[in-house]
Amino acid sequence: MRKIIFLSFIALVSACNKTLTFEEAYKLYLAENYKDAIPQLQKIADKGDYRAQVLVGHSYLSGNDKNPEQAAKYLKLAANQGDSDAMYFLGGIYLEGRSVPQNESIALDYYQRAANANNPHGMFSLAFFYASKLRKEGKREDGLLAVKWSEQAFEYGCKVCALSLLNLYSYGPMHDEIQKVAWMLTYNSIKSLFESQQTKDFEPPYFFLSDERKKAGKLSQAKYLSILYSVKFASKKPANTVMNISSDNGTFYMR
Repeated sequence: MRKIIFLSFIALVSACNKTLTFEEAYKLYLAENYKDAIPQLQKIADKGDYRAQVLVGHSYLSGNDKNPEQAAKYLKLAANQGDSDAMYFLGGIYLEGRSVPQNESIALDYYQRAANANNPHGMFSLAFFYASKLRKEGKREDGLLAVKWSEQAFEYGCKVCALSLLNLYSYGPMHDEIQKVAWMLTYNSIKSLFESQQTKDFEPPYFFLSDERKKAGKLSQAKYLSILYSVKFASKKPANTVMNISSDNGTFYMR
């Protein structure tokens, strides 16, 4: 009898210490049972599974048990195996100097790698970086890069990029009334897809145009451009990653 009890105890201990497969641990993660999921995923990550590495790295980056050093360690392992979400997260780590020396050049390299892998968060991060630089230094070349990456992220479903482009064309060396109105109309059009009523965020489009341009029929030109831009929205598919941070019912839209 004692032998049976002892063997049952050993079996119970073994079951508790069992290493789950990634699929089993991932189910716990999706169920938000992080207490049980993360230790299991870490065992799998230590064996080289990039999917587990990015999940563990992100958990250390933003979970309850924050550990930026461990986050950087596991995210680098995942990024080296090609995970674009890990690249995006690492860009933020280096840009902010979290557990690593702050390095703008390395941050941009990670964002660029993520963008090249069709990750719209990487694209939007590059756009935001160059837009911020434009505001500080007023150089048109930075504005052109901000426009480039905003437009690319928009094509991958970044709704707020239309608003970013509207702002980029609103002042300084990038100021362009026609483009500003075109992106305002585009943003209204895209936003109406997610709302039951037309947005009332902005004044009527002619509010943004000078009298001279209204007389020249520039509003019609802006409307035409808006149609072209709207067709491109979410026309491309983001990278397929384990975290799938670029997807929300098939459409990525940062708020």
